[in-house]
Amino acid sequence: MEKEVPTITKLQSEANEGLENPSDSQKVKVPKQWYVYLLECQNNSVYTGITNDLPKRMQAHKNGTGSKYVRAKGFKELLHVIKAENKSVAAKLEYKIKQLVRNDKITFFMEHEDLQF
Repeated sequence: MEKEVPTITKLQSEANEGLENPSDSQKVKVPKQWYVYLLECQNNSVYTGITNDLPKRMQAHKNGTGSKYVRAKGFKELLHVIKAENKSVAAKLEYKIKQLVRNDKITFFMEHEDLQF
């Protein structure tokens, strides 16, 4: 089951609505949103990663080009996503999660205040 995540292009379009032919200097620049995600592999193991383009990253995992781990184990489904303030926060959160055992990772995501799904 695929979950819909807003893209940067969609956010930029919404921010620029109402501007008649906005020039590049008038367009609103939306900073990249970072995410920490948990996906399940075919062997029921879980993988934690970060990205600023979730749909593109999930497609890369499905194609076997996302990470060596997921390529070897096989992509099954995206389980959970947490919004992060920036890349640094996402990387620190990813590191913290990767120190946990499988069930604790799932619990961590489900109880996090910035859980998207």
